Amino acid sequence: MGQAGSSAYDTVDVLDDFAFRFARGHADGFIGRVGKIYNSIMNLKARHQISLEIKDIKARVVEISARHQRYQSLYGTQEIGSSSSNVANADYDIRDQALLIEEAKLVGIDQPKKELISEVLDDNSHLKVVSVVGMGGLGKTTLVKKVYDDAVVKKQFQSHAWITVSQNFQFNVIIKDLIQQLYEEIRQPVPPQVESMNRVRLSQFVRDFLKERRYILVLDDVWSLDAWEAIKYVLPDYNIASRVVLTTRITDVASASCLASHDFIHKMSPLSYEDSWTLFCNRTFQSNGCPSNLEEVCRKILKKCEGLPLGIVTMGGVLALKDKDKIDEWEMIFRGFGSEVDGSGKLDRIRKILLFSYSDLPHHLKNCLLYLSIYPEDYPIDVQDILGKWIALGFIEEEEGMIATDIAMRYLKELINRSLIQVKKMWADGKLVNCGLHDFLREIIVSKSKEQSFTAIITGYCTRWPDKVRHLAIHNFTGNPPQGFSSLKCLRSVETFGYEDSLTTSLLSKFLCGGPKFLKVLNLASAELDSIPKEVFKLFQLEYLDLSGTRVKIIPKSIGQLQNLEFLNLFGTTITELPVEILKLSKLRTLRVGRAGDYSNNFALWGFKSPDGIGKLTSLESLSCIEANSGKVVREIGKLVQLRQLSITKLRREDGKELVYSLSRLTNLRGLHIGSIKEEETLDLQHSVSPRLGFLIRLSLNGHLERVPEWVISLQSLGTLILQNSELSEDENAIDCLGHLPNLAALSLGRAYEGEALCFKAGTFPKLQMLGLGQLKRLKWVRVEEESMPNLQQFVIVGCKLMEGLPLGLHNLTELKVLGLLDMSDELIHEVQNLDKQSEDYQTISHIPQVGIGRWINGEWKEEFGDSCLREEENAIGSLGQLPNLIQLTLHRAYEGEILCFKVGGFRKLWQLQLVQLKRLKWLTSLETLRIIEANSGKIVREIGKLIQLRQLSITKLRREDGKELLYSLSRLTNLRELIICSIKEEETLDLQHSVSPRLGFLTSLWLTGRLERVPEWVISLQSLRTLALYNSGLSEDENAIDCLGHLPNLADLSLLRAYEGETLCFKAGGFRKLQELRLVQLKRLKWVRVEEESISSLQRFLIAGCKLMEGLPLGLQNLTELKGLGLGDMSDELIHEVQNLDKQSEDYQTISHIPQVCIGHWINGEWKEEFL
Repeated sequence: MGQAGSSAYDTVDVLDDFAFRFARGHADGFIGRVGKIYNSIMNLKARHQISLEIKDIKARVVEISARHQRYQSLYGTQEIGSSSSNVANADYDIRDQALLIEEAKLVGIDQPKKELISEVLDDNSHLKVVSVVGMGGLGKTTLVKKVYDDAVVKKQFQSHAWITVSQNFQFNVIIKDLIQQLYEEIRQPVPPQVESMNRVRLSQFVRDFLKERRYILVLDDVWSLDAWEAIKYVLPDYNIASRVVLTTRITDVASASCLASHDFIHKMSPLSYEDSWTLFCNRTFQSNGCPSNLEEVCRKILKKCEGLPLGIVTMGGVLALKDKDKIDEWEMIFRGFGSEVDGSGKLDRIRKILLFSYSDLPHHLKNCLLYLSIYPEDYPIDVQDILGKWIALGFIEEEEGMIATDIAMRYLKELINRSLIQVKKMWADGKLVNCGLHDFLREIIVSKSKEQSFTAIITGYCTRWPDKVRHLAIHNFTGNPPQGFSSLKCLRSVETFGYEDSLTTSLLSKFLCGGPKFLKVLNLASAELDSIPKEVFKLFQLEYLDLSGTRVKIIPKSIGQLQNLEFLNLFGTTITELPVEILKLSKLRTLRVGRAGDYSNNFALWGFKSPDGIGKLTSLESLSCIEANSGKVVREIGKLVQLRQLSITKLRREDGKELVYSLSRLTNLRGLHIGSIKEEETLDLQHSVSPRLGFLIRLSLNGHLERVPEWVISLQSLGTLILQNSELSEDENAIDCLGHLPNLAALSLGRAYEGEALCFKAGTFPKLQMLGLGQLKRLKWVRVEEESMPNLQQFVIVGCKLMEGLPLGLHNLTELKVLGLLDMSDELIHEVQNLDKQSEDYQTISHIPQVGIGRWINGEWKEEFGDSCLREEENAIGSLGQLPNLIQLTLHRAYEGEILCFKVGGFRKLWQLQLVQLKRLKWLTSLETLRIIEANSGKIVREIGKLIQLRQLSITKLRREDGKELLYSLSRLTNLRELIICSIKEEETLDLQHSVSPRLGFLTSLWLTGRLERVPEWVISLQSLRTLALYNSGLSEDENAIDCLGHLPNLADLSLLRAYEGETLCFKAGGFRKLQELRLVQLKRLKWVRVEEESISSLQRFLIAGCKLMEGLPLGLQNLTELKGLGLGDMSDELIHEVQNLDKQSEDYQTISHIPQVCIGHWINGEWKEEFL
């Protein structure tokens, strides 16, 4: 970090110290006045110290300024000119390099090239602008160069010019370059007077030259609206079909340049995975295939590139020079990805291109972007949360007449507009939900943040805290945190992500007590925390506190001390009441308390009891979920005139009128939820006073409605409407009246309609994109008329079990992408799964890419997509891989292709895959994980052998007679890392010992469930095996089968569950050298276990469970010097009693005295109850 930056940080620290010492509030009355006098006396020394620090900083700033002036006087003019030239030259050099991507045989460009050529050569006679927009490195320049150089395009125009505009735009230079190209093309010298022309004369010169010529002009890399506005006035339009093609990273520039109806914007997308892999192999292996030993690491590296062509080409160039036999060098590239991107490696080219976007940012946006470096890779960043943090940390500059939340949202949209932040999730009504960063860009800003001591990220094991860092993120922290917290005094924010160990109150107390008194943001969401340490309430400057998802149950009265707090998130905790001291937090903007349910409890929403006087918190912009436990609370809400988001629960019928009066004052509301005290309680919201909520975008009403209130039907801005438990009658045609809401994009009706038939009439719901019908108990038929819901994309019907068929008129929904039928009657599901392709019903859904069927099982949805007539070229199955929580997938007559491709990176949580009656399917490609497939025939087992990319395989219901066939298949699956094999029944033998032995050199995890006559020899030869689990194996004592496993060189984890039938089990000297975890479970005949010296010498955890015939502790436990834990679960009462009452002088006690944890467990009511000795 530079000296100027260090001085700036020190200045902020001194000012914050001043505020910390002298701006804290005191009690009122006589005691308060005495306190103020006392503090003034005690702080005289502190005032003097702060004065000295300010003078010291001022002297340093003066010295830095003087040094800068001396430097300029010596080198200023020459250096400045040189620097400007260098920047320009670097810019042009990188643009030139981008044009050379052609050499790497760039793929995936043919279709967008055709689209752009079609737009350039259409028959519109006016001057037309075609803008290509996207983040740096996506290949915008390369795509446009291919269009520009195309022979068909060339011959259509009389004049051609390519201008690189870049960041340091200079009008005269650009126009003279344009003139030079135009005259070179006609082979004439540039008139000498051009060199001395001013801006106006240059513009007129170009207009005169082009006025009777059909021209094509490429403006590459336009960075500002000013640059476009300056250039566009030079370009004449004489209705001779001239064209301007523009590339930019800035969405606003693309939009501003394409204002005419005939103009066209092309948004660049990342390459598909298939195209990315092709490009990667072309560049890295010169069009040859990837060697099998490198494929796994190459795919991991490729994932980092996220479809960015320049990143793929550049990374491929680095890897092409590596030795293909030394996989460790390739792994080092993957592990060192961050250092390569941050400028210390060989990826400077892509780094410089992305840094242009960062460097072009104003200072306040740089801080906002840098702060995103605290989030883990691929983390979905909650938009509302990040806006609150930016505000709390002072990144948002105040503007008269605007609230900070709106300014922060404008900043976010500007970063999105500049292609620096990606939108990850957006609701149908346009609300931004989650955002994120490209991996390349994230590594760059992590590096930048580290350079400036802006952020520090603690991952894994940490020995010391970073010095003078402003923002600290803790990712997946393990072990004991380091001591010595004094280096953390400059901290302004602390955020935890995936803290695996319990974040104890005492640890947090030490952390906060020793260091960060200036903390403004403390995010402990989902931490293993039971209570709030008292030190939190001493953080005078704290503005953002997130305890959502923790086990905190009570908010103490000392919350009132945090008088600068603006954001308090307690959602997802069991807190049900707040103390009256919360009313002291006059700056509070956001207060979230409550819990949300799911389908099993009808999406219930639980709130909190507020103290009397909640109306005093007049700065509140977001309040949820407050209980309307009295009319007084409802009246108080009307005083919160700044509210943008309000969620109120437990409303009684008699308080409806009072609420409507309060809502009439809340004219800034954007989101509103109202829930009744009981499902059957009526929401009485129709009164003479109608709230005018002109900005309301989202409305949720949970409770009985006699009719839809008229003020709801008049909401012109409403984008999302949720009606739950409304029980509207068929007579009133209540649903139809909603169809005239002009901007409604999402509608959900849950137990909201009592009719048997529901008709969506022609001309209604013009902008609806998402429709959900849930648990409409009497509904039998749905009809969609022509020209109704013309923009509908998702249609989900849940729990409407009386429905007798598919909705009528689905063929009218031409934009429909997804039809979901969840928790419906078995008859309807069976009918849909077995539709005849010639039937009318089949024809009505054949145009829908995804038809899903789901069931609610054990608290989660099990989804399958079936009978949707998906064609091979649509790659529709691959698109399902992006569903984040999909764990079960059934394709029942759902695909008509011969090849089915499962993309790498997709189906992350998929556990079970069923392929049923896919008549034309011959080949599965790119499938790396297959869980769980049933071996219901030898044919299935043979087919598995074709999946040569498999890395994880789980196969169940294997019959004895198919064992040999499975071994043949496994012998082809040389890439396997994890393998699970289960027999069709517990007593069925797994016949896995044959002349064909699979060579699974990379296999690290193996589970065998089923009877074994002996351990197969190929298992004993697995050199990489680290985890082995044998279930129901029934191995006999004679063969000493367990002993043979002791020679597996890397075995670290062994589980034997009903796997051994002997009475004695001996672990012999020299065996199991690397074993760290051992589990013996339900070995029914086992009486004694013996551990010889130098056996299982690295063992750390030893669990014995359900071995009820054991007569004593394992013999030789004293030999296990590394043992950290011994567990005895569900053992005989005699053994448990003996262990619990060991005499400290006894031999048994001495054998276990070195073990830190000895645990006894009992299985009670479906869960383990543990006690530690």
